[in-house]
Amino acid sequence: MKKILSLGLLFIMMMFGSCSQVELNNSKNDKSESILSQKDVPLKSVVPGKGTLEIHLYQTVIENGQVKYYPLTDAGVYIDDHSPFGGPSDGIINDLGVCSLELSTGLHTVTFFKTTSSHSYFVKTFGYSINIQEGLKTELYVGYAILEATVNAYGDAGWGNAYYITGQTDELGNWSKAYKMTYTGDKWSFNGYIAKFAEFKIIKAQWVDGNSITIENTNVQWEQGYNHVIQNAGLYSQPNNVYPIF
Repeated sequence: MKKILSLGLLFIMMMFGSCSQVELNNSKNDKSESILSQKDVPLKSVVPGKGTLEIHLYQTVIENGQVKYYPLTDAGVYIDDHSPFGGPSDGIINDLGVCSLELSTGLHTVTFFKTTSSHSYFVKTFGYSINIQEGLKTELYVGYAILEATVNAYGDAGWGNAYYITGQTDELGNWSKAYKMTYTGDKWSFNGYIAKFAEFKIIKAQWVDGNSITIENTNVQWEQGYNHVIQNAGLYSQPNNVYPIF
């Protein structure tokens, strides 16, 4: 069966203090799977050669088995060639998860950077290219899993095949896309920013040269049993080891 709910997940709760959950439009565009939505709206006051970029930055979390989004506050915003390693930020994400910047028209690259109490990390290591237009406000809604996790799947995929991982969040393909794991001799591994407590499964399919497959259009074999859950995520965390049976 494709998606089997893990009963134990119903008892898992994540606490986020006074942060409020937000409802987002989960439509995608071609820029990145982390972009939840993007739209342009007219500005009431037009400045020649200028437009506005309004960033809404959220962290992806799992509560009671459901994907939710909470403001990712105090992240630095860097435009074009500005770097968190070489000067001040162009803006800071506020307590509502929002940062608004007036920019010149044309293409700009936006990068986010977040500092924690123990270390610093890029929320994403690449920038987004955004086209700013005169008299328009571009609202960019971005959701991230901020913790890095590793999944190791032990087993033999068979000649010409590979193990792939898919799951309930954007980073795991939303059950419609699967990412090829890396073979390291005795296991298949996947590393990325994944929301803690996200459900996932391992599937077996023919090896492809790319790093992902579309499940609907591919002959795949799903592992048996309940969905796995990401239990370990974050700095120095242990890998999530699974032993899929097909």
